[in-house]
Amino acid sequence: MKTKLIKGLFFLLVVMLVGCSKEDSPSPTEVIKTKVNLTRIEVSTYPSGTWDLTTYPDFYATFSNEFDQSYGSSTTDWNINPSATYPFFVSFVTPIQITNLSSGILKIRIYDNDTDDSLAGSDDLMGTVNFNIADYTTGSNKYPSSVTKVENGIICKIFLTWE
Repeated sequence: MKTKLIKGLFFLLVVMLVGCSKEDSPSPTEVIKTKVNLTRIEVSTYPSGTWDLTTYPDFYATFSNEFDQSYGSSTTDWNINPSATYPFFVSFVTPIQITNLSSGILKIRIYDNDTDDSLAGSDDLMGTVNFNIADYTTGSNKYPSSVTKVENGIICKIFLTWE
């Protein structure tokens, strides 16, 4: 009887040690992101054309949401020589903040500023690149720090921080 008792206690001790040797840790909970900040854009290609009559195009960009409500615009970079001045970039002192992550669209329009080219008339829209924010909140590469998109003859890379 004593041997059975010792064997039983030994068995319980082994079961307890084996059962407790690995702590069950709770599965990590995913942090839900509620906004994204646009901190920089780079444009490395734009559609060819005669943007200015006498010089190279003068880039500036405007930023808006899916309802064309403006987030603002950049300053103009004058006489951008495509063979020597790529990429054209805009960095933001105060990032553009987007809170509609489920259906928000960031529209980036690239213009040629014609204020120095009076014969050309009004500013020329060189192209628009639309970023659907929801595309970057799911999948294996969600919440990327940068996204490159080719649209309307423009290659545009945006830099993002997620909160």
